[in-house]
Amino acid sequence: MKKNETIFITGGLGLLGKKLSLEIIKHGYNLIVGDIKEENEIDWIKDLPKDNFLYCYLDICKKESIDQIISSSIDKFGGLDCC
Repeated sequence: MKKNETIFITGGLGLLGKKLSLEIIKHGYNLIVGDIKEENEIDWIKDLPKDNFLYCYLDICKKESIDQIISSSIDKFGGLDCC
């Protein structure tokens, strides 16, 4: 992958998701994290750079939730490169 590409992680606020998210950001990629947990429940994400990070509430059982993430990724980053 090239820098400035956008990666989407489901369940990105858990322990494994945190580790993966921090590595993705460290290497300069845009990151979208989708999780059923609310953003304000997780302290560590407030320190991520807002210019290449986006949190979206995600309920994978609801199509509209998935559609919202796709729409948000297009609005903020111009698309989605890797899920």
